[in-house]
Amino acid sequence: MTETLEPMADEVNQLELAQQLLAQAKEQGIELMGPNGLLGQLTKNVLETALDAEMTEHLGYEKNDPAGRGSGNSLGRHQIEDGAHRDRPGRDRRPAG
Repeated sequence: MTETLEPMADEVNQLELAQQLLAQAKEQGIELMGPNGLLGQLTKNVLETALDAEMTEHLGYEKNDPAGRGSGNSLGRHQIEDGAHRDRPGRDRRPAG
């Protein structure tokens, strides 16, 4: 993705936002670094949000949107007659013939 975002009408003051996040983390006893630290959580949330947005753009519909049903973008599960689900064998596992 090579496009850049255009400036927002109400530009976010990034320094002020960072200071608010740090103050809130300090109040709640959250460390800055470490496995459950603010930086790790923030990085995880930003990356997940960006990846979700990119996947939505690529597929043309939101996650869990009914528009995606039957489109072939599944995890390889399908419903059988009794209503249960089972995994389909991979293409290289199907019998020849």
